Amino acid sequence: STQSTGDDESPETLFGKLLFFVQRPRFFIPFLINMSGSAIFYWSLGHQDLSLVVPITKSLEFMFIALTSWMLGEVYLSPSFFVGTVLVGVGIALCLPPT
Repeated sequence: STQSTGDDESPETLFGKLLFFVQRPRFFIPFLINMSGSAIFYWSLGHQDLSLVVPITKSLEFMFIALTSWMLGEVYLSPSFFVGTVLVGVGIALCLPPT
């Protein structure tokens, strides 16, 4: 069993855990990408047509999850991922109103 030493660098403290996380770009960068997607989604809800924002965001969500998992080394991106990405892009293009 491990005991907390009480210093701020120990993983048992909140600050230590946060510092551990921030100092590892392999985890921190995908986290920032994920959080920026959430921020864009909530901004879009207030500034764009709701009937477009939700389906587009939810359809893009799987791509960002897969890319983040790939960045973390959890999954291999197969050819079917790229086919699915193209199909999602075509679906989004069909949903957008003509300019």
